[in-house]
Amino acid sequence: MKKVFTLLISAGIFFASTKAYSQVLVPGASDYYELGLLFSQYDYKGTSRIQALGGAQTSLGGDLSSTLSNPAGLGFYNRSEISLTPSVNTYSINSNYLNNSTEDLKTKFNVEHFGAALHKAFGKESGFISGTFGLSFTKTNEFNYQYNISGTNALNDIIDHFTQNANQINENNWPLFTNMAYNVYLIDEFQDTETNELFWDRTVLPYPSEEFPVDQYDEIISEGSQNQWSISYGANFEDILYLGAGIGIQSLRYDIEKYYEENYPGDDLISMSLYEYISTRGTGINGTVGFIVRPVKQLTIGASVISPTILSLSEQSEIIMESNFNNYEYDDNTVLNQVVDGEGEIFEFDYQITTPVRFNAGATVFLGKAGFLTGDIEYVDYSNISMDSEIDPLDDQDRIINAEYDKVLNYKLGAEFRLSNFRLRGGYALTKSPYVNNDLADRDVNKFSFGLGYRNPKFFVDLVSTYSMGNAIYSPYSFAPEDNENLQDIYVTPISDLDYNNLNIAFSLGFFF
Repeated sequence: MKKVFTLLISAGIFFASTKAYSQVLVPGASDYYELGLLFSQYDYKGTSRIQALGGAQTSLGGDLSSTLSNPAGLGFYNRSEISLTPSVNTYSINSNYLNNSTEDLKTKFNVEHFGAALHKAFGKESGFISGTFGLSFTKTNEFNYQYNISGTNALNDIIDHFTQNANQINENNWPLFTNMAYNVYLIDEFQDTETNELFWDRTVLPYPSEEFPVDQYDEIISEGSQNQWSISYGANFEDILYLGAGIGIQSLRYDIEKYYEENYPGDDLISMSLYEYISTRGTGINGTVGFIVRPVKQLTIGASVISPTILSLSEQSEIIMESNFNNYEYDDNTVLNQVVDGEGEIFEFDYQITTPVRFNAGATVFLGKAGFLTGDIEYVDYSNISMDSEIDPLDDQDRIINAEYDKVLNYKLGAEFRLSNFRLRGGYALTKSPYVNNDLADRDVNKFSFGLGYRNPKFFVDLVSTYSMGNAIYSPYSFAPEDNENLQDIYVTPISDLDYNNLNIAFSLGFFF
């Protein structure tokens, strides 16, 4: 009689038991520590002007993007402003899995930023020249991706992964999917005829081999975004010192749909499949303080600190595993000649992520009326990400985070050249890999930007095109043969190399009043 599977925490114990070395481009097919990183790696969009400058804005004021990055920049305003920034984002992912390449494209229309700056002048007599209140909406993260991998595997399959879990972990503590594999007759318990010891193995032979390879297919579709409403104030003291502070309220929506399938060469077991849908919703809060100082007319220097964001998250997940047999005689009373369903319920899990603090510093050199050069450095220690839940403290996830994630310095450079009312802009940003081990992939992300602008006393129009590229690795499951301790599992676990490119075109329209 088949036993009923148990649930460890929730359906959040994800399908792929990837090791910490496996960077997943779109977590949700991984473990919670990867979600902690995903929700902590901000990609500020902001106005088209700031995007065209590579995102450098810490020492550059007079832009609504300052409400999030450094509120002191609001002190540069000498009038009020309202603006809107829509965009079209195209994401391309090329995967190489078991010597088979596939490519996916996904295009999404977004509203990346909108807001208003309300300026009030006080006069130069008191030294407090003016103050500006800013309210803005900014997209800080985007999760609209999709990719698929497929190939023929002669070394192992996901059933090997299930049997390895079954033999290494006490049956009462099995991961969710190992239980489901037992419920749909993919694995079973056997007795060694020589030693009489019990062990777990695949129900149906043969094992994957050159003669009997297994066709594997995995598709991941992700949607959603992480956004922040910023309420900030910046003050101008004698056109020399600018101070600012703000509060950020975040909202998060992350939906991932995953379908995995294997087709077998034998006559008894035809195929297995696993469908997983995870929906995450959350809210968070943070704070930002900063300053900008102008020691000489041609130079500004700025710095800001963005506090950790405390995110409260709620997850719902649905999981279905199926196996398809062809007249297989399981025992004297059971013949399998149909699709066997192992359908899970909709599981719920609430947890909390605290992102790391972010330190920003920058400088801008003004070239008179010809334009300016600006640059930023951002410091983030991703090993300080922490996770918690009332159901489980998630200490194992915190240990992985501390061991696998590192501190980084990110760089942003930008330039603007002016000709009367017209602007020409260019920028570059380097986002460094947050992983301690980068042997399997160069996980740095390079972003290039180019923009045009026009502004007069009544309104402005800005257009920007940004192109970013990077790579990652992904494993649908992990497997390491026990009979060869010297063979690292990174060489046995099937790994897909993912090269991704992102083309984003944004347009900003703003009015002064």
